[in-house]
Amino acid sequence: MLLLFFLGLSLAQHDHSQHGHGSPMPQGRMSPVQVRLVSGWVRQVPSSLRDTTAYFVLQNPTDADLRLIGGESPVAQGVMLMEDHRENRAGQVVQGMREVKALVLPKGGRLELKPGGKHLMLMGLKRPLKEGERIPIRLFFEGSREARIELRVERR
Repeated sequence: MLLLFFLGLSLAQHDHSQHGHGSPMPQGRMSPVQVRLVSGWVRQVPSSLRDTTAYFVLQNPTDADLRLIGGESPVAQGVMLMEDHRENRAGQVVQGMREVKALVLPKGGRLELKPGGKHLMLMGLKRPLKEGERIPIRLFFEGSREARIELRVERR
């Protein structure tokens, strides 16, 4: 099972390198969007790995749905919205990841990114991340809106 996870990660790296490591940065001026970071963390990985994952819970205090469409971080070449998935192929369970175009943060509700589900991939790390350091991430939402969060690197 662990081998299949790393195979999925390797395939995700290969596929995403063709797309420039994630969603392009939105053009033009961005306006802040009101969201609240409830909790979150970035997975510490061995220095030999170039990608890692970020998990968090966002709360939407507004009266409109928000669509998360991408992000960026100064520690990575790209940030991608991903989800884990499983499927049966010829009687074999294949586990992997796939890119998603948007994640909905419902009005008055929460969006949870967690291991085994939806998450952010920080692709092409520019340097090894240290346990305890705080990683800034800009989240891009439809309508030229953004939110800025910081997540702590943790060994889990």
